[in-house]
Amino acid sequence: MVDLGQLGLTLRRLREGAGKSQQAAAEWIGKVRSQLVELEDGRGTLASDTLENLLDLYGVTGGERETVLELGALARARQKRRAYTDLLPGSFQRFADLEASASEINCYEFGIIPGLHDRRR
Repeated sequence: MVDLGQLGLTLRRLREGAGKSQQAAAEWIGKVRSQLVELEDGRGTLASDTLENLLDLYGVTGGERETVLELGALARARQKRRAYTDLLPGSFQRFADLEASASEINCYEFGIIPGLHDRRR
């Protein structure tokens, strides 16, 4: 599922990379800052032409631009339970965005490796 959160995380990363404030970005697209905050927090989306204007401000071009526009279209469609990780720029960028927005990271691994247990029993 392409959720609004992934689009928001990507747009936040692009905005910060361009050195723009949320206020400046909101004014550029004719919105109030709270609407941009909702977008970056994964609680809103933008029309395709507005998203294109935002990407113009951030200086996003080429394949990355196409990927973000497609993410925006998919987020607006709100399709259920479908993964689009192969559409993201750089296969690990999604994980980097998610990790950057995480407030806590937990990991649990359980496994038995055949051949390493005590066979003397």
